[in-house]
Amino acid sequence: GNIWLGEWDSGLYKLNKKTKVFEHIAGTFGKESKLTGSNIQKILECQQGYLWIGTESGLNFYDTHLNKNYIFNHNPENSNTISGNAVQSNALIKDPEGNIWVGIWSGGLNKITMPDNNPEKAVITHWKNDPLNPRSLNNDNVISLFHDDSVLWIGSFGGGLSKYDIKNETFKHYTTSDGLPNNIIFSIIKDDSGNLWLSTDGGISKFDPLKETFKNYYESDGLQSDHFFWGSSYKGKSGKVYFGGIKGVNSFYPD
Repeated sequence: GNIWLGEWDSGLYKLNKKTKVFEHIAGTFGKESKLTGSNIQKILECQQGYLWIGTESGLNFYDTHLNKNYIFNHNPENSNTISGNAVQSNALIKDPEGNIWVGIWSGGLNKITMPDNNPEKAVITHWKNDPLNPRSLNNDNVISLFHDDSVLWIGSFGGGLSKYDIKNETFKHYTTSDGLPNNIIFSIIKDDSGNLWLSTDGGISKFDPLKETFKNYYESDGLQSDHFFWGSSYKGKSGKVYFGGIKGVNSFYPD
């Protein structure tokens, strides 16, 4: 029942359910390992009491039961480490199998498999762009992720939208040449009809994954602006969708 909050520059806070008092973690967990950074991008609870905390300087796995923090940092000499340290706010998610997917600025895509919530058993796989291979990851600046059955949708800063078929381990890419309004994909939300809604730096796009078609919306359609913002999206229980931009918030029912 506690509430965890991440701030920019000042680290992590916990609102204690019992005392109603804010506790400033300030980059440390008791006497255990320090937090990797004070710029908090995302807090993800994978199971009750276990938190993944993404920062601009690395990834943390915090066991609130034992008050222990384990740090995941990039080590160029160790292939079983994350591919970079700048974790992105809309690119830290868990799939139904319990795998953790992490998008890294300039570091590409990572998958962390960790049996028994034991960091010592973690296995890390990564994908990066290969300029000589058009079937590789399209862009290493991964800023948004959405898992949908056996597909991982990947939004990038400059490379558009990518579809990763997890079972077949293949990538397919969509850019402005395919109908996207802009190649910066801040957020990906799936509506109740199976369409993907993408907030970009040039409007909002509705993508039909079956027909592979885009329908784009702009400020002239009622958007606060054509420019949206990092990590600012939400789908409510009613199916209503919210996207935050540089001049406010848009909300709508996709149907």
